[in-house]
Amino acid sequence: GQAMAKEVRIFSPLLTIPGSLVLVGGALYS
Repeated sequence: GQAMAKEVRIFSPLLTIPGSLVLVGGALYS
């Protein structure tokens, strides 16, 4: 669990902006 937490802390900031863009883009295309 803690190992995943470390990965999440690394990927979270990287996925926050792209992830939000994907969600917004998906909402616009849908």
